[in-house]
Amino acid sequence: MDFPQRISWIAAVGCAFLLGACQPPSGSSSGEVDTRIAGRIGDRDISVDELDTYIKDELFRRAARGEKESDFYVLRQREFQRMASDRVLEAEAEAQGIAPEELLARESGRGIEIHDSQLLALYEANKEQFQGKPFEEVGPLIRQHLERQEAQANAGRYLASLRDAAKVEFVLERARVEVAGSGPSVGAEDAPVTIVEFSDYECPFCKQAEAVVAQVRDRYPEHVRFEFRHFPLEHIHPRARAAAEAAICAEDQERFWEFHELVFADADTDLSDEKLRAHAESVGLDVAVFDVCVAERSGKSRVDGDLDAGREAGVNGTPTFFVNGIPVTGGGSPDDFAKLIDEELERLRAGG
Repeated sequence: MDFPQRISWIAAVGCAFLLGACQPPSGSSSGEVDTRIAGRIGDRDISVDELDTYIKDELFRRAARGEKESDFYVLRQREFQRMASDRVLEAEAEAQGIAPEELLARESGRGIEIHDSQLLALYEANKEQFQGKPFEEVGPLIRQHLERQEAQANAGRYLASLRDAAKVEFVLERARVEVAGSGPSVGAEDAPVTIVEFSDYECPFCKQAEAVVAQVRDRYPEHVRFEFRHFPLEHIHPRARAAAEAAICAEDQERFWEFHELVFADADTDLSDEKLRAHAESVGLDVAVFDVCVAERSGKSRVDGDLDAGREAGVNGTPTFFVNGIPVTGGGSPDDFAKLIDEELERLRAGG
């Protein structure tokens, strides 16, 4: 179908590829109906079950990948807005006596006016991409591109106005997972928000997340306590466990964070025994004691315990964070964490 299409059709993807691999998300295999309220469209409550039926293909696909029900909050939040857009568009179209597609096409096309100067400016700024083709040849294509952009923006604004008028509200609470913060920590003991990270010293994404964690700690020095737990993915990172056990040996001498930062800051991510020992020396450890600790694998049981706790909490990749028990997989930007932390602070202030 040609643009513009109704919002739900963009997301609709069949589950047929998965054939027999599809499995229902956690909690649905028993046949129980999830009657929790996901949101409201006007005075009508939308249950989680109704929303999940609307997005069943994506839920099946994610469940088949091993994701848990606790991972589905962001998906439900996004798709609820799509569902609401469908419903309010249908209602408005019925009131006006036209098809929803016709209504959206009409509103998305309102006020679109592309000037030749815009076309020329875009052509001049992207000449290399046009591979020497003259403006006269590509100008109409540029116009179509800009018109589609304007139409999409208009459609988004129109649907947002319909949702606002209908008082659409997403009210589902985030899923939480109990995760013991038994690792090394930094921040106030009584901080209202605790972030527990499961990480792997050989994981490049964990290394990137360090800068994000530092910014979050700087932004919330009194409100966030950060705790670290080891989750070495040995099947793909053969030196990650050795680094984790060495970090625990550094922790025994009260130099965990200094050692931790050196390991992640190392540009070539060299986790050899020699490099780990050099880091131990750099942070002022008693190297002889460190050597014995590493040789005897004194940190093995701690790492095993962290791995067990992570698996129990649903961790299957790194980095994985839990913000007051709310799972955040793959990290995120400082602003992503700030939004979630601010929501938690507001919830706690309101007595949640």
